[in-house]
Amino acid sequence: VETKHGDVLSDLLASGFEAQSTTRNTGPLEKPVIRRIKDGDSGQLLVTVNKVDRAASYEGQATPLAANGALGTPIGIPAQTSSRRIEVNGLEPGTQYQIRIRAVGGSTGHSPWSDPVVRRCL
Repeated sequence: VETKHGDVLSDLLASGFEAQSTTRNTGPLEKPVIRRIKDGDSGQLLVTVNKVDRAASYEGQATPLAANGALGTPIGIPAQTSSRRIEVNGLEPGTQYQIRIRAVGGSTGHSPWSDPVVRRCL
């Protein structure tokens, strides 16, 4: 219908099709807020963040902290679709980690990083 009649709405409606918007409400994503971090299996933390509207997924970083407070090399947290259970795997038990999460999607591709939260992995 579009090929034959172009952008004439009355022709589209007369053909039996319904009109749909081609624009989406895609603006920048809000910064996630870490609500809770709890222990999972050994070497695993489970992170819960507030749900961010229009987010397709959530990804993050877990950065080990040395005894003197120096940051180590960040470990990537692969993208996951649930804001209620973001699994952080492959951590060293007994080590403190700085966790931060960002939402993926929106017009900018990513939200700002959440404020970091420090948690010891058991």
